[in-house]
Amino acid sequence: MGFLDIFKKNSKSANDAEMGETRMLTMEYLSDILTGNEMTEAKAMEIPAVAASVEYIGNKVALAPVYLYSKEKDGIRKVENDKRVHLLNEEPSNLFDSVLFRKMMVKDYLLHGVCYAYKKMVGNTITELVYVPPEQVQKTWSDNVLDRTVRYWIQGKEIPEYQIVRIMRQSDDGVNAEGILQTNKSELLLAYTQVLFGKKIMDRNGRKAGFLTVENKISQEAFEDLKRKWPDIYNGQKEATMVLNAGVHFNEMSSSVQEMQVVENKKYDSEKINNLFGISPAILNGTATDEQEINTFETAVLPILTALEKGLNKYLLLEREKKDRFFHFDVDTALMGTMEKRFNVYKIGKEGGWLQVDEIRERENMKKLGLNYITMGLQDVLFNPDTKEIFIPNMAATMKTSGKGGVKIDES
Repeated sequence: MGFLDIFKKNSKSANDAEMGETRMLTMEYLSDILTGNEMTEAKAMEIPAVAASVEYIGNKVALAPVYLYSKEKDGIRKVENDKRVHLLNEEPSNLFDSVLFRKMMVKDYLLHGVCYAYKKMVGNTITELVYVPPEQVQKTWSDNVLDRTVRYWIQGKEIPEYQIVRIMRQSDDGVNAEGILQTNKSELLLAYTQVLFGKKIMDRNGRKAGFLTVENKISQEAFEDLKRKWPDIYNGQKEATMVLNAGVHFNEMSSSVQEMQVVENKKYDSEKINNLFGISPAILNGTATDEQEINTFETAVLPILTALEKGLNKYLLLEREKKDRFFHFDVDTALMGTMEKRFNVYKIGKEGGWLQVDEIRERENMKKLGLNYITMGLQDVLFNPDTKEIFIPNMAATMKTSGKGGVKIDES
């Protein structure tokens, strides 16, 4: 869509009078473009705290495998050999693997407030999930809040609404989304200015600003030679030594308040940006405790996983499947981290009786041993809510709690 096309109506729709344009050309938006104050993805990713936060969350989301489950009479069952699970966990398209696909989706979700994917389909079967950058998606929508209609185009081609996977972070109409680039523009611009300011200081190799003075007037030739050579020498762009003669002196200017506080300001801004993403600063500097890691996962990662789950259920399931099937991320994989932590979790699960040996081996990509047993201690007392019976392993006895005559012990 060209710059002037923003003002044009789309002539293909019968409801053109009711349709709104994708981008509103406000005075604020025009002012940002003309003054260079718009916050773009490229600028944001130059801010170390933003890049680190997006990378951290994207990696955590990429670590969590997603599975398809079915609600059945005897409980929840994992659906095996479903094409959609392979696309989500292995190879969504011929150009993307699942890690890159998820990290790009997370980046767009955080920065732009929406992430898109295109469903390539043969009949009702999804053959590929193609990542689509938000800037490649144009849309028009009706003004009817009770029955809003939306149409989508990708690079000028209209795409059926059901083939566009879209997951939004924040929106007041279900069409236009807001990410951190919009909701926290001022904070990001301030942090970006600090990055530029730090670069300016580094370009001078840390040298203070200053000026030259001469005791006596120098010739025009000497003046031109000084003007030509001094910037390169002072900025460190040339390895050379320059002799200041004819009474020429360099006078350093004292550091400004901004220069003296630049390091402290960058640290403060980084912490503020980490908080925007819900990340504890200790996570990124490697000093986080287990509690901080769990809290950060709950505030920064889990909401995104939940949003992705809802989006997958909405756009990847057929209507007839939505009643009893659902996608769910295995967050244990993302949380367990190191081998020591994983094995401690397995130990607790095995001793608690909710993990089998072969289930643990399967998680670690090891061959099953055929040990389909649940560990139970002889000290446990087991109650069957269906039969109202209590079984005591170390007594080999069953206690029936229903019926007249109290409790009956049946030793077998």
